[in-house]
Amino acid sequence: MPALCRQLWAELDIIPIILDEEPDINATAKSMTRIHFERKPIDEQAESLSRKCIRFFGPNNLPLLHVGFRGRVEVDSDFHIQLADRNSFRRTVRPKTWAAIDHYTSDLKRRGVKIAFFSATSQGGGVSLMRHALLRLAHELEIDIKCHDQTFSASRRRTNHNILQGVTAPDERLSRDNQQHLVNWIQDNAERYWLQREGPLCRPLDGGADVIIIDDPQMPGLFPIAKGIDPQRPVIYRSHIQMRSDLIAITGGPQAEVWNYLWEQIHAADIFISHPVADFVPKNIPSHRIDPAKGIVDALVAYEKFYSQISTLHPEMKIPKLVICGHGSIDDPNGSIVYDAVLRHMENFMPHLTAMICVLRLGPSD
Repeated sequence: MPALCRQLWAELDIIPIILDEEPDINATAKSMTRIHFERKPIDEQAESLSRKCIRFFGPNNLPLLHVGFRGRVEVDSDFHIQLADRNSFRRTVRPKTWAAIDHYTSDLKRRGVKIAFFSATSQGGGVSLMRHALLRLAHELEIDIKCHDQTFSASRRRTNHNILQGVTAPDERLSRDNQQHLVNWIQDNAERYWLQREGPLCRPLDGGADVIIIDDPQMPGLFPIAKGIDPQRPVIYRSHIQMRSDLIAITGGPQAEVWNYLWEQIHAADIFISHPVADFVPKNIPSHRIDPAKGIVDALVAYEKFYSQISTLHPEMKIPKLVICGHGSIDDPNGSIVYDAVLRHMENFMPHLTAMICVLRLGPSD
């Protein structure tokens, strides 16, 4: 069955869904088979399965995201949707790489290591794309990795994120009120969901995760909570955004203010992971992707130069068109702002190429 599912998705773009049977207490495999294949005509079976499958999709014809018990992100409808199997992943890398994966997988399983990721974004955007993909791999490898998310006001959560990147108005700041809302939101979720019996933030001896990885600057309050529960447990912060370290270095500025608020809590982490760009790391971090617009305007400028050169050197050539396809996160209030800015740039600076460029903004999907 997994091989068939993989082929349906890889070769035909069909989303395969595996449904669980719910027989009554007296049912047997033989009686269930007889009910389904002798008593029900084929068209009735097909209609029944269609009704069940359609429940997995939302109004945009994309699979719905499921967030389950304790805010656990249930990727691919808790794996009722099966897009790949172990061999699918193995074929994407060299044998040496897969041997390393096997080695570390065996070690994690032998020691029973449990890993918990925390993020403020459950769908759309880079973090969710990577974590959902990681969960699919972990599911096939039978590694205990879970991702947890809770919802909150998008604008409040993203304020510190966007200020650090220098894409907000110069006078916009993370107010004391918003700071307190973040603290209250994180504390409330931790107490209600993640610190309950066998919750992911509990001590490993009490059923909690052995390793905590926090992906977002929107959840700084988790660091002191996680380390306070078990000081010996590794807590990792992965900084996934382009932080403007030059602006953070300006005393009294909005970026410095936000970073100081975050660092008071993030410094409890054992490891700080950043993109391999020195300017993305604030200067007070011990030694050791451009996010909002993704360099879209730079891409437009590059395409304009490309178009000009090809037109001059090869006037007979049919010049390829440019498609810019954006895929934002579900909680990013700046998506519309960036989209409008791109369209304005095209209208103001390169109107002669508007027929050659298509800009699409897709909804969040994973």
